[in-house]
Amino acid sequence: MRFNMLGPAPRILGLHSFGETFINVLDGADTRSVCLAVAYIHSGAVETVGQRLANVLRHGGNVEAVAGIQNSSARALRDFARIIGANNLSLYWQKGQGKFHPKLYIVANHTELGSATKMNVFVGSSNLTGAGLEYNLEMNVHIELSDPEDSVEMREWEARWALLRRLPGIHPYSDPLIKKLAERGAFSPSRPSLNLEDLLPTPVTQMPVITSITTTYVQTLLPNDFPETGESDAIIPRAARNANPQFWGWPNRFRLSPGGHPQRIFPNTRIQFGSQVIRASCRLYEVESVANFRLSCTAVRTLLPYNHEGYILTFQKIGDDDCQIRFLSPDDDDYQDFFLATCPLTNSPKRWGYV
Repeated sequence: MRFNMLGPAPRILGLHSFGETFINVLDGADTRSVCLAVAYIHSGAVETVGQRLANVLRHGGNVEAVAGIQNSSARALRDFARIIGANNLSLYWQKGQGKFHPKLYIVANHTELGSATKMNVFVGSSNLTGAGLEYNLEMNVHIELSDPEDSVEMREWEARWALLRRLPGIHPYSDPLIKKLAERGAFSPSRPSLNLEDLLPTPVTQMPVITSITTTYVQTLLPNDFPETGESDAIIPRAARNANPQFWGWPNRFRLSPGGHPQRIFPNTRIQFGSQVIRASCRLYEVESVANFRLSCTAVRTLLPYNHEGYILTFQKIGDDDCQIRFLSPDDDDYQDFFLATCPLTNSPKRWGYV
């Protein structure tokens, strides 16, 4: 892993600009995938960067771009979509959230980030504008990942990109949408509270992205998960299981229980809540009559407080035949990190995802 500092004031101090370095990387013979997320796009960078991205696509590569609406140029977005293809450009807007403010550029030597063995990552202050590429007093960090020991960092960047791409405020680009947004004044920096919900509704739900490093399932708990009486089960949405059946070993690793339910048993599961750790048997099973998938473990009742609504359950695979379960309360330091990996279930307050 190598770090290069880019900036400030390249023209004044005679330093390499972000744009110069980024273009050199894009022109590399092994560029197969480019992912970028910026707060805004202006025309000054569209031709310079756009044509190189189009060249990546012509050679069978992959390009994904996400840009914020506010402060972007409608003309620049239209031109950029024309060059790289509208299907490769997305826009961000969501009411009540902070501004979309990343400046992230990932260039990899494979069309799938999860299979890349070489990656160049740029993070800093430069948006996709002519001034941001060459003239402004910008500061950026260029991270070069190409050694075998860099694979963990490359998979982490893949996971971060996957998380960013499935934010609820991500919307597909279209020319008619840009026209309507422009008529509404959406690209004006002086309209921070503009209501665009009729044009860009927040999706009810999105399918989490399953990446090459998926090892853990995450969901929030409702009152009917591990109740005080009755079955000590947590209900796992079928949508979650069906999104990644291999994670659960479904259906090949399941066998019929005496009651006739497909089940899979983990006899010595490590279960943790805070500083408390126990070992117990747990099982996954499906109840076809009520169309749900369940995680059952009676011992969980000895760990969880009576009111555990909103807590997070993580189910982590350890090899092919073992797992560990962890519960997090909203007060835990890493609660928010796991919560951000989830999305809402349709018509339910429950959230789920994979990391």
